[in-house]
Amino acid sequence: MSGRHPGRTEDRDRLARGAANALALDPRLDLDAAIVRARRTLGLREAPAPSRSLVYRHLEALQQATLGQRAFEHRQAVELAAVVDLLDLVAVLLRPEGIQVVGQVASEHVLGGVDVHVRVQGGASMPAFARDFEAAGLRELHFHTVKTLHGYLPRLTLENEGRLVHLTQCPLECDLEPARNLFTGEPIASCWLEQLRARIAVPPPEE
Repeated sequence: MSGRHPGRTEDRDRLARGAANALALDPRLDLDAAIVRARRTLGLREAPAPSRSLVYRHLEALQQATLGQRAFEHRQAVELAAVVDLLDLVAVLLRPEGIQVVGQVASEHVLGGVDVHVRVQGGASMPAFARDFEAAGLRELHFHTVKTLHGYLPRLTLENEGRLVHLTQCPLECDLEPARNLFTGEPIASCWLEQLRARIAVPPPEE
């Protein structure tokens, strides 16, 4: 029955708004840290945790109200352009069959402090190009493997323009369409590099 716990629903929404405010004030925070800060600030220690999408919807609305729609779209385009520039470098170095972005950045929600999750299909070994990534000014390179539904896959985590980027290398036989979470198998938002590139064609804000 809907509406059985209106207080918990309201608390969840208040917590989501508080986390969005924390992210707006300190983009270096990750989502979990923003929720923890909001719980402490608002005294909502028992409130149910909000979903990622709810927090980022509030963050998007907050930034739109602060900046105005045109400036907001320009800011989005600038942030997306930085992601595209990085992925263009990945394409040149690794020469994969395809580059797919998944999660929040692939959806219509604001980037803000969101990590970028990327799947590199095939291509050269990522650790072999560590020096090339470093020469391009990328820092905090960390190579490891992650256990997925497709077995253990290599992953490179790095920082670019103050944002964490996670590159997971998938074998060519790994079907990326339709996109699903590599760990749970659930559907996930996705777009290919060229689709992401098309989203940055936004005119600059008016003076």
